[in-house]
Amino acid sequence: MSTRLVFPRDESTQNQHAWTTVLRRMLSNHGGTLVIAGVLCASVVLNLKLRQDLEALRPRLFLADPQLELETVPPLQLLDSDGRTSTFPAPKGRPVILAVVSPFCVWCDRNMDNVKALRRATARDYDFVGIVQDADPETLRAWNARNSPPFDTYALAATGRAWLMAATPATLVLDGKGRFQAGWTGAFMGRTKERVEAYFGARLPGVTDR
Repeated sequence: MSTRLVFPRDESTQNQHAWTTVLRRMLSNHGGTLVIAGVLCASVVLNLKLRQDLEALRPRLFLADPQLELETVPPLQLLDSDGRTSTFPAPKGRPVILAVVSPFCVWCDRNMDNVKALRRATARDYDFVGIVQDADPETLRAWNARNSPPFDTYALAATGRAWLMAATPATLVLDGKGRFQAGWTGAFMGRTKERVEAYFGARLPGVTDR
């Protein structure tokens, strides 16, 4: 996905005409060549700075282990509520919304109405997977009974527990190859809610008081 910088158009053209006049006078002077050289140098510096800024904004997965900084979700061994194992991401080729929660996280529970609404709004375009970290199959069953998620949920097997989010709830968007596209930590409220709604073009109900 390309990044476009869009600058708002000034309602008045006075400033534009003023700057045009100034530049013409500068270029008509004997030092016009030096001015052009200075403008070109400034342009190169600004472009390099912009490239660095965009590079810094590239999404990454920041995990609880500070040694891990990933751009792609590694193959994870998951456990369902019956203890059966599977591997994520599955090779379906569809983008995935990954909802990561903790079993005794109050804000994870309070955010569930938002997560369910997001699932409904994105079902046509995204797969949806829940991971209850720091859980075993029994804890996963209890979490499912309490929250009734309308999507498959899993616990991390022992081999996948190095992959833990630093904070929950966390919502990650992955492309069809498991590469991280976007993500938010915390319940969907305030600016986080606005950003999630804008990203998916969805309306979310907000957190509950439970």
